[in-house]
Amino acid sequence: MKLESLQLQIGSFDVTLERRAPRLVFGRRRREGLRLTVARDGSLKVAAPLRAPLKLIEEFVLSHADWIAVEKEKARLRAEQNPVKCFVAGEKFRLFGLERELIFEPIDPRARPRVELVENYIVVYRSANESQGDSTRALIAKFYDRQARLHLPERVEHFVRAMQVKPSGLSFRCQKTRWGSCSNQGHISLNWKIVFAPEKVIDYLVVHELSHLVHANHSADFWSMVKKHDPDYLSHRRWLRDHQSETEFLDR
Repeated sequence: MKLESLQLQIGSFDVTLERRAPRLVFGRRRREGLRLTVARDGSLKVAAPLRAPLKLIEEFVLSHADWIAVEKEKARLRAEQNPVKCFVAGEKFRLFGLERELIFEPIDPRARPRVELVENYIVVYRSANESQGDSTRALIAKFYDRQARLHLPERVEHFVRAMQVKPSGLSFRCQKTRWGSCSNQGHISLNWKIVFAPEKVIDYLVVHELSHLVHANHSADFWSMVKKHDPDYLSHRRWLRDHQSETEFLDR
């Protein structure tokens, strides 16, 4: 159970306060403390137990003023570098490391909408009377998913041969923060959103996950294997970390 959110002014901060009832874990009430989060748009939220005094919440927020200021500045910079997508003509979307311009082409209302890569454009074919926004986002997300399934298996197969490993299978998923995984049974899973990245960065992810078939950890031996097949893995890893927020528009 959660009470309605309250809007507060604490010091110089606009705060959304959410009071939460204790959760039951194995029939017992789990005690939870105060928690601060700064959203992508810079808004500040405080989660607090139902009975937490307002004075305690205010003191908690003010004691973290420096941290909040830093996180708000990070959110501002991210918003400048990666503005929220509106899915309108002329917007740029990164695919295989290159910025592609979004354009729309009308089709017969009876035809199925689709998205294609035409030269350096991402072209959305849809009826002129269809709404944009979320439906366009869904079409583009499916397009990215399809691009991954078309192109990534070949890169996996290339490195399977080069690294002399043998995964038990390959699948694709969409996750907000995790780029890939390797199960104990040797099954490789890749986040299809990775197709936003340059080809060398995609190769780094493939090498990373295939290396887990030999080293089920991040030991020195693991990184040595990664480096053998991707000498510039540190820069590719850094690029992925620095640009990860660019894929938020693909999250459902």
